[in-house]
Amino acid sequence: MSDGDDWVERAVHEFRSGRPLTLLFDYDGTLAPIVPHPALAILGPQVRARLRRLTRVPGVSVGVISGRALADVRDMVGLDGLYFGGSGGAELDLRGALEVEPVSADEQRQLTAAVSDLRAALAGFHGVWLEPKPIGFAVHYRATPEPTATAFHAFFGRWHAQFPALRVLDVCKAYEVGLRGGWDKGDAVRRVLAEQPAHTFAVYFGDSENDRPAMAAAVAANGVSVGVGPEAPTGTRYTLPTAARLHADLARLCGGLNPFDRVTHSIAGAEATRDHL
Repeated sequence: MSDGDDWVERAVHEFRSGRPLTLLFDYDGTLAPIVPHPALAILGPQVRARLRRLTRVPGVSVGVISGRALADVRDMVGLDGLYFGGSGGAELDLRGALEVEPVSADEQRQLTAAVSDLRAALAGFHGVWLEPKPIGFAVHYRATPEPTATAFHAFFGRWHAQFPALRVLDVCKAYEVGLRGGWDKGDAVRRVLAEQPAHTFAVYFGDSENDRPAMAAAVAANGVSVGVGPEAPTGTRYTLPTAARLHADLARLCGGLNPFDRVTHSIAGAEATRDHL
């Protein structure tokens, strides 16, 4: 296979050339759909089966790096043997070795004060709700109707100006709040890749602007980035129109990494065809 304009062909080409693969995915909007409430973003059984199959290929490592809390994203994926990043990179599970962003007492007080200050104010905005996380929090507004949403955005901008030590990312109809200068998804990618052979081929898949640091980290390690969907960061090496296309591509990848296993290859091709229908 060539390494042209198809990320699957590129990954298989690199693997056959002797490079291990490290495949790192965002969760919401990439592996799972964007839905009205995070609890509804269920990982499809076919996608889970393909991830499980990839983890069993010698020389292939798989990870999921999410804005969700670490425990949450692990539960949603429901697979062992993966690398996990939670809270936008502030929590890591490196196949059993846990790492958490160090937070000073003063920084923790600022986060606690911010949550306390917001919690009461958000009661006045229908459909807005606050999700605490081990480090930071998220303010969800996907279910907020107009004109309440306009008033909420104006309020939140004023509120954030009072807490300059906090980093805010607007992702998937939620404000993800953490510490300015704290760990992000790029840090998570670098920590995962530090566990891999130096010549590994890294691929990061993401659908929104908060994936940009992770994509940059993968590219800096001589890997590539794959943007998924219409709101993916610009400038990615490969782009996919939808998460469903990614899911079909994973079936093709499973087959391509086992070129001498005709049964696996046939099943993967049938799955890919069905997903495109």
